[in-house]
Amino acid sequence: MGSCFQFFAKKKYNKATPKGEGGKMNEVLKEIFEKGKQYTLPYLSELGITVNNNDFVCCLYHDHEDLDPSMKWYSDTNQFYCFGCGRTMDIYDLAAEYEGK
Repeated sequence: MGSCFQFFAKKKYNKATPKGEGGKMNEVLKEIFEKGKQYTLPYLSELGITVNNNDFVCCLYHDHEDLDPSMKWYSDTNQFYCFGCGRTMDIYDLAAEYEGK
């Protein structure tokens, strides 16, 4: 597991939310996604992936051959969108794709 992803491996959040605490769970999820933003570029670097000056990379999905960078990283939402295959990805999808988690 990538060293910058260890923070998330240690956190365990119960998906079941008692009635009346939906807002609290939303805040927890927002916190997790915000913390994930700081790990995206270092995690890509650990994987040997470089984002170019226009925030594009070759598609990060292994089943899509991409010779020219067609996947754009949107730093404000911390998500990737591939203009070639039309799929999106966030840091959690990235970890699942590259580490089988």
